[in-house]
Amino acid sequence: MALPVRKGYKGAPAEAVLTNSPTSGDTSFVVDTVSGWSTTFPYYCVVEPGTSKEEKVKVTAISTLTLTVVRAQDDTTASGHNAGAAIYPVFTADEADEANEIASVMTTKGDLIGTDGSSINRLGVGTNTHVLQADSTATNGFKWGQVATAGIADSAITSAKILDATIVVGDIADGAITSAKILDGTIVAGDIADGAITVGKLAAGVRNLTETEFTSSNASYTIPSGVTGIWALCVGSGGGGGSTSTATALNCGGGGGAGQAKEKFFVISGDTTLNITVPAGGAGGTAGGKGSSGSAATIVGNTSVTTYLSAAGGGGGGGGAAANVTGISGASGGGNGATTSQQIGGGGGGMASSAANSNRGPFGSILTSIGGGATATSITETGYDGGSALSPTGARTGGMGLFIFGRGVCVGGSGGAASSHTHFGGAASVGVDATPTSATANTGAGGNGAATSLSTSYAGGNGGSGLVVLRYVY
Repeated sequence: MALPVRKGYKGAPAEAVLTNSPTSGDTSFVVDTVSGWSTTFPYYCVVEPGTSKEEKVKVTAISTLTLTVVRAQDDTTASGHNAGAAIYPVFTADEADEANEIASVMTTKGDLIGTDGSSINRLGVGTNTHVLQADSTATNGFKWGQVATAGIADSAITSAKILDATIVVGDIADGAITSAKILDGTIVAGDIADGAITVGKLAAGVRNLTETEFTSSNASYTIPSGVTGIWALCVGSGGGGGSTSTATALNCGGGGGAGQAKEKFFVISGDTTLNITVPAGGAGGTAGGKGSSGSAATIVGNTSVTTYLSAAGGGGGGGGAAANVTGISGASGGGNGATTSQQIGGGGGGMASSAANSNRGPFGSILTSIGGGATATSITETGYDGGSALSPTGARTGGMGLFIFGRGVCVGGSGGAASSHTHFGGAASVGVDATPTSATANTGAGGNGAATSLSTSYAGGNGGSGLVVLRYVY
């Protein structure tokens, strides 16, 4: 339907009479009064009501007492009228029809009425959950539709405005929620139902085990964001092997004891970085002296100063000089140096689970043939003595080590042996009358004892340096 025009009626207008005699074609009527008539146009008037010459006209303007009119309105016919004919404002059937037509446009529950600027139109009810949106391309300038992301102001929707359980999994498109869209700290443990997160729901990269190895000196390690617990391995450094002496011919040095190996899972206590200590191996003895003991590998929180894990170093091996034959206690004891011309140094102890297992065996010989302190095959088992065999070669054998975190560590150093100028010193692939090679780095192994067939001073082998390994899921 055509767009209706609002009419300018007022209540209780005065009834007037014509003071001119307009013909059927005139568009100006002169009246005797317009008291109470509206000055808002248009509106309708009736002339000579109830007679055969009744005509309705549309008043479009008034100048003093002269009306500008449109003739023959509301199904009436233009006629000539005489002065004195009655005239006054009136509501017409055309106007009533306009109102009825607007009402008839709406046919269904939820209908809305709109306009394109020239006519009245119906807009049917929209889809559930859709909202009314302004749209200049739509017929009526608005439409029903789903709100696009760009149409939502920042901070318009907060968690406090969303009723519990109103959003379910089916409402969320695949890939709609990414980690970048979740503020740090907004999801806590209490928000996650038991069993809600399974391995299958974690991306492959998230489930990877990360391992960081520290092999030298000291380091400061920044704990990755989100990591709250770490599984760690610490290996203390091995003791150095004992040396031979110029004063005592054929007396060989004892093997150094292995460092301690410890593994542990610990929870981070308010620290953001860890201070890592990786000790160097104990130095081999010189001039018939004992080898130096190894040192502890440690993991300490930089803020809490909590020692999360520490593994002690192994004892140094005894020297060939009479005053230095006794091996040093440590995480595992160093083997004793030889005290007679039997020429066999005791083997160093292998890995021990605690400093309490720092048993130190006596010097090795054909008769006593006992090596250094205890060793263990796991973190909790009781250890075994190094070099326990009734032969020159067996007596100098170092204690067994351990395989842990995929690494072989903490083997005891072998004692020197040089009987009849035929045996080799330590287990260092070096012949008689030479300094044995150092133990392998980052194994915590004991250094090998020196061997000689002469009154010559040879240094013992250096112990293996320590090791720290951190593992976490990230």
